[in-house]
Amino acid sequence: MLSKPYRQSELSRENTAHIFMLTSLELFQQDGIAHYHFAAVQTFQEADSLKKHYYARLVDANNNNYYVSHPPLAFIANHYIIKILGLNISDRTLKNIAFILLLLGALMIYFTARLSTHSKTEVWSIFGALVAMAVYAFNPVNLYAHIYHNFSEIWGQFFLISSLLSMLMFFRSNNTRLSLILFGISVFALTYTDWMGFTFLVAAALLFIKDRRKKYIKRLIFTGFIGVLAAGVLTFWQYYSIGEFEALYRAIGIRFVERSGFFGQQYTDMGYSWFNSETWLLFLMQIHNVLMGPGYIVIALVLIKFIFFSKEKFSYGKSMWIALLSAGLFALAVFSATASHYIYMARFTPFLALLAANITVNTLEVIKHKKLLISILIVILPISLFLSMRELKSRAIQPDNKQIMLDKMAKEIQESGQHELKLSSDLEERDIIYLSYKAKMNLVWNKGDAD
Repeated sequence: MLSKPYRQSELSRENTAHIFMLTSLELFQQDGIAHYHFAAVQTFQEADSLKKHYYARLVDANNNNYYVSHPPLAFIANHYIIKILGLNISDRTLKNIAFILLLLGALMIYFTARLSTHSKTEVWSIFGALVAMAVYAFNPVNLYAHIYHNFSEIWGQFFLISSLLSMLMFFRSNNTRLSLILFGISVFALTYTDWMGFTFLVAAALLFIKDRRKKYIKRLIFTGFIGVLAAGVLTFWQYYSIGEFEALYRAIGIRFVERSGFFGQQYTDMGYSWFNSETWLLFLMQIHNVLMGPGYIVIALVLIKFIFFSKEKFSYGKSMWIALLSAGLFALAVFSATASHYIYMARFTPFLALLAANITVNTLEVIKHKKLLISILIVILPISLFLSMRELKSRAIQPDNKQIMLDKMAKEIQESGQHELKLSSDLEERDIIYLSYKAKMNLVWNKGDAD
């Protein structure tokens, strides 16, 4: 059931993230990544008069349009992985790379859980870490993201986990310089991939504020600050070299206005502003989505703690709270996008996994019937994983009859050389994303002729 989406080789018209990624990767391969400022170009190379775009973001002197909603490392990383390994640029390749990220992320979650939980018995710590791996790897939102969304979000999530792990390695290694360097590199990679790097630094600074006078904490926060600053400056320089300050400010500013929800329904993507009750209902639904399957087992363990062990003092590592605060602050900053995008809640799965590890280990420390709890978890986890697979299957993206029609239309567009399309009742505005990619042409809507 899980392998089928990874085996699906045909790109779906609904998978706009992979369309954007594939467009950039093909142009990188064609002209060289340096030719496009190491940034996510989205313009097919036609005559300058034909370099139009259905959504102009940041445009360079050659009239090439760039996707700048995220820093560019995910695009750069995919390009070099494919180039070095000699892989085909395809939807299946992107899925396979994402699957490797999922496995490596789950492995890092295991070691992060081991280092962040404290138990008198090593077996309990190992068991808690294995529970964390299962919660992370089989969360339906996380699985969906690592199948259909090889994009900045999952790469940022990967580097969030590596930042947490390298931070714990720094604490456990008597604050060695090597582990501090690894932490700095990881935070740099996180910020150069996803704006969540900024909220990670804020989260770490807030949670270590009581220890701010300790020398090793100062070194940690300063290193994180340098990593964030370096990535931020590099991203700004790259994007500034494309379109200079005013164009960059407008491109990123407009996307923030659309995705934050702070500026009312008129200026928010699909009208999902902070002040729209429907936005909050969607947000609650997204919380339910990320708790599906193993997530609700974590909630059950938390309830057991508060009902039966309310007097017991459980210990939770700061890494767990940093994971929560990093994702939470970012979700609030782009609240409209968080409420309306299914995959955005995958950012919370590292927190859920570490919470599962901590609550499991703490409960095993105090409960009398330890074998009973372990047995219950061993039975319930596979059931929850089955429910996750059902949820994933219900959301599977695959080619449909409309895609057959769009594929035929793309061939006709190529043959006719037509660049302006009439928006009719048979087409949605987002269909132009798929049509442009399949035709390898810069298509725009001629809305004046719409039916």
